[in-house]
Amino acid sequence: MVLAPDIGRLLIHMPKTSGIRWRAMLLATPGARTLYASTHAPATSASQALRKDLTTFGLLRPPSDWYRSLYLHIMRSDDRRRAMLAEWGGGSLDFEAVLAGWLSGDCPARLIHAPGILWANHPKRRFRWTQGEGLWANAMRYFFQNAAGDWLVDELVPVDASDATIEAMGLVPVPLVNARPADAPTLPRPTNAERARVKRVDGDLWREAKRLITPTPLSR
Repeated sequence: MVLAPDIGRLLIHMPKTSGIRWRAMLLATPGARTLYASTHAPATSASQALRKDLTTFGLLRPPSDWYRSLYLHIMRSDDRRRAMLAEWGGGSLDFEAVLAGWLSGDCPARLIHAPGILWANHPKRRFRWTQGEGLWANAMRYFFQNAAGDWLVDELVPVDASDATIEAMGLVPVPLVNARPADAPTLPRPTNAERARVKRVDGDLWREAKRLITPTPLSR
């Protein structure tokens, strides 16, 4: 979570949404700072008093791309995280098995404290799995909504927003950088069948979330 008071912005950072790039742009503004010990704090951890004088926003990444990025990040991580990933894959680290788990509509009981593996539940946001939705949709609800399903962000900005959009937010654009090591594991491009499976599970929330994208970024 990054507070940029001079431009009236508060970023809620959901992992694997180009947060490193966006945090760098925000932290380059005068007076900006990271809030809380964890950069992956949900919107509920910011008080209403703080949010009311700011434009609170999150970054929106298509679910199929997000799943692949999350998988590759964890596969490059440590044994503990890979063991947690295998829980989603029914004991397998194969991407197809893990994705099937993520899209199953249910969360393994042993992972309910950290279903996305890269973050643990915040004390102010008890994670409650929404049955029938995938991990992407549940992560979106965790970071950007309250327990009642109300959106706590004023807008969602596409991770690949144009320079014009970034400048309208009061930021200086920096290029997208692929920080993946040259020898990092890769995946083939998603097939139409894979995209269709993701759409069936996460499509409803994806369409709802896209309504929070504004043609001209909000300001206060």
